[in-house]
Amino acid sequence: MAELKMFSLNVRGLRNDKKRNELFYWLKRYHKVEHGFVMLQETHSSKNDEDLWMKEWEGDIAFSHGTNDSRGVAILLPINTGNFKVINQTSDNEGRLIYITLETDNKQFTLINVYAPTKNKPKDQLLFLEKLQTIFKENEDKYIICGGDFNTYLNPTIDKDGGTIEDISNYSSELQLSLENYNLTDIWRVSNPYTKRYTWRQNRPIIQCRLDYFFISSNITQLVHKCDIKPSIKTDHSLLT
Repeated sequence: MAELKMFSLNVRGLRNDKKRNELFYWLKRYHKVEHGFVMLQETHSSKNDEDLWMKEWEGDIAFSHGTNDSRGVAILLPINTGNFKVINQTSDNEGRLIYITLETDNKQFTLINVYAPTKNKPKDQLLFLEKLQTIFKENEDKYIICGGDFNTYLNPTIDKDGGTIEDISNYSSELQLSLENYNLTDIWRVSNPYTKRYTWRQNRPIIQCRLDYFFISSNITQLVHKCDIKPSIKTDHSLLT
């Protein structure tokens, strides 16, 4: 089977031309992302941005737009998709979900990019999860790779550092149940069962959490060569690879 490279990053807005070009350059120069699929969250994109951003990326981009200062997700497609053929793409109208289906060697993969509501909107989180569960169910016959910013931690003991001790939210509990029901694996945690690493941080007060994930179909975990959390630029989130 052809090699599939995946990346995910919450960029905290890409409307600034200088920031966007620096980020695109950094992704290509240091991570060779042009040979993989890049899931971006909080792009703050609009329909009018599509042609310019694709020109700057030098490749196709699948968008779900939010507003000029919130939400928005995108999947940057590799400049050369190689053995992978894009079958279709679907997005919501809120800038929180976009997914594409790829085919290679008679196998189909569904790549889902997620930007979940924040914890101060618990009802919205649960409604969002219902939509995500529908996508999981519709794609049970494919290999699922679901990445992005889920705005929650799964285990407060090892996925959070600093701040107040909080009970696991209903959303987090339901998310974990969904992963079990649809046979999805937190691939980074499987490879690092006891490691404390975080994907988001703030300085005052110091709080760090693992909010960003790749959840993949359990029957392809043995095919994963490496899953890593790397430093990033121009954002308070880390790059997932």
